[in-house]
Amino acid sequence: MLTTNMRIFLQLLHRDMILLKRSLLTRMLDAASMCLIVFIVYGHLMPNLGLDPQLIAPFFLGGTFTNIFLMLGFSIAIALLFEIKQKGRLFYLMTLPISLPWLFATYVVSFMIQVTAIIVPTITIGILLLGSRFQVIETNWPLCILVYLLSALFFGILMITIGIHYKQHWFLDNVWPRRLGPMFCFGCTLFLWKPVYAYAPRIAQLMLINPLVYVNEGLRSSFVGGDMFIPAWICIIMLSIFCIIGTFLLMISIRKQLDPV
Repeated sequence: MLTTNMRIFLQLLHRDMILLKRSLLTRMLDAASMCLIVFIVYGHLMPNLGLDPQLIAPFFLGGTFTNIFLMLGFSIAIALLFEIKQKGRLFYLMTLPISLPWLFATYVVSFMIQVTAIIVPTITIGILLLGSRFQVIETNWPLCILVYLLSALFFGILMITIGIHYKQHWFLDNVWPRRLGPMFCFGCTLFLWKPVYAYAPRIAQLMLINPLVYVNEGLRSSFVGGDMFIPAWICIIMLSIFCIIGTFLLMISIRKQLDPV
């Protein structure tokens, strides 16, 4: 059974990579447009309005990573939602001799590969354009890679769970104002956690239940370095916990929506 699951898993993943190759240019142009906006705001506008130069790199990283994660993740979630609504490709895949956890693992791993193929060149070009304005104290590459992989894994699990769990009308009307919007606004994308804690400790403590805080702070801490952020090792622990919780919720949603027996 394990051999069969693995073989079909790899075949489905190979198919997704072929489709990615066909659409990669379009998706990279979308990501580049978003990265350009972040570059203009945090590389030019905000510094001229008084932004500390040390904050250009953290805000650029947070804005770019978060927006691309959400952009690609939402497109996958809504595609999965309509597959379920219209009894489409997903129901064909469920007839294959592969268990549901392995089947949805292909969706998660495919998301991680797709978002990496888009983020790596986009963020590299953005950093090169920022030049000396992108100030780095010390990059810890092992921690940076681990934080990134956990972040991509979390968003893959989150978006696929959202696409399965909610009904179409609720998803289209409420998923942004009630789920993704608050997570984005209170996820340290537009600010750092430690200054919030210094100003309003109770609010900062409540923000710690938001996994996006650990995505942004972890990437900044491991990539930029310094003591302005939540330490990367704490973010790694918390993201691991959120991935485990997300996997548990994903399996509940799968059983509820697709495998009621």
